[in-house]
Amino acid sequence: MATPQKPPPQARGLSLETLGADLIRRAEETGPAMVAAWDQLLAGWGIQGAPAGIEKLREMIRYDSGNIANDNRFTRELIALREERTT
Repeated sequence: MATPQKPPPQARGLSLETLGADLIRRAEETGPAMVAAWDQLLAGWGIQGAPAGIEKLREMIRYDSGNIANDNRFTRELIALREERTT
């Protein structure tokens, strides 16, 4: 049994301006709760501070694993993992 479709907002007497204002109001009301939930999620994962940029990330990889990013074996393993996910 199909669920009946609601008529578009304009047909229900709601203007796009009214709908837009309502969306902005709801976003402003729920914003602090969303920020708190996001902060809690990051804390649960042990993530803190500003994001690392690409150069810092590359430096961290080189430090943790040597310079294997240029090693053919490393590249072959990445390609194999990617192929496993697509099959």
